[in-house]
Amino acid sequence: MTQTPIKARPLDHFVFQVDGLDAARSRLSALGFHVAANGYHPFGTANCCIFFADGTFLEPLDVADEAMARAAAGAGNVFTRHALSFREENGAEGFSAFVFATRDAKADHAAFAEEGLSAGEILDFGRDFVAADGSRDQAAFRLAFARVGAAPNCLFFSCQRVTVPEVDRTALYDHSNGVTGIAGAVMVASDPEALRAAVARLGWLAVDDGEDAVRFTGPSFALNIVTPRAFADLSGLPEPKTSGPSFRAAVFTCRDEQELMQRFLRAGIEFSFTPDGVIVPPSRGQGTTFIFRTQETA
Repeated sequence: MTQTPIKARPLDHFVFQVDGLDAARSRLSALGFHVAANGYHPFGTANCCIFFADGTFLEPLDVADEAMARAAAGAGNVFTRHALSFREENGAEGFSAFVFATRDAKADHAAFAEEGLSAGEILDFGRDFVAADGSRDQAAFRLAFARVGAAPNCLFFSCQRVTVPEVDRTALYDHSNGVTGIAGAVMVASDPEALRAAVARLGWLAVDDGEDAVRFTGPSFALNIVTPRAFADLSGLPEPKTSGPSFRAAVFTCRDEQELMQRFLRAGIEFSFTPDGVIVPPSRGQGTTFIFRTQETA
C-alpha cells in the first residue's frame, strides 16, 4: 500500500436516491431550489439536478428503467449496482453517494486500487444535456469508484467531466431560498473512530472532534462522522436506526437563515432552528436531512 496520501479533491456533487423525479421536483421546488430539466442515463437511471454557482450540485436519482438498470449492474456498472442495492437495503430514498471532482478519473481509479478502496471498474458514459432555454447538447463523464469497507451503503466516487456543453447555467444558480452552495455532509456511524483510517485514505485531513465525532476537511467542504446520539443532538431528530454507517445530512450555505425560515413558514415546510443551523427533516423527494447555515458560519 502506498505511503503517500491521495491528494485531497474538491467536492463535485451528492447523489440522493428518490422515489420518482416528479416527487423530487415538487419537494425541492417547494424548498426554494431551481431544479433543472430531467436527464436520462444510458443505463436505466434518471436525474433532475440542482446546480450552484460554486460548481457543486445535487443529483436526485431515480431508477427509470429497472430492467435496463439491472442489466447494467450485472455487467459491472458500479453506479447502477449501488443505486439498486441501496434501495433494496434502505428503501427508495436516501443519501447514497459523495462525489469528488477530478481531472483524471483513470489516475484516481489507480490510486483507489492501490489504497485498497476501489469499488469496481471505471465507468465512461454520455447523456443529453438540456439547458434552461430548452437547447440540447451532449455531456460525457468518466467515474472512478471507491468504498470504505465498513460502510457499504456509502459510495464515494470521482467524476471527470470529459465533455461539458458550453451553455449559460446562470439561471440555474438562482435559488429563491438563497442557497449558494454545499458546505459538506454528515455521516452517522456507531463508532466514528473506526472509520478514521479508511476515510482518511480518500485524501482528507482528519480533525479530532471528541469521542462522538470525527471531522474530515477538504477543499471548501467538510465530512462529519458522528454517532447516532450526536446526530440526534445536532439535528433535534430521533436517533437514526442503521445497520451500518450511512450518510444522513447534506449541509448548505445560504445568504440569510432568517429569510430562509420565513420562506419555509410561508410554504408550510417543517423545520427547526438550532445552533447548528436550520434543520429540515427528510420528506418524500428530499430523501435526507438538509441543514442550512449562513455563509459566514458554514
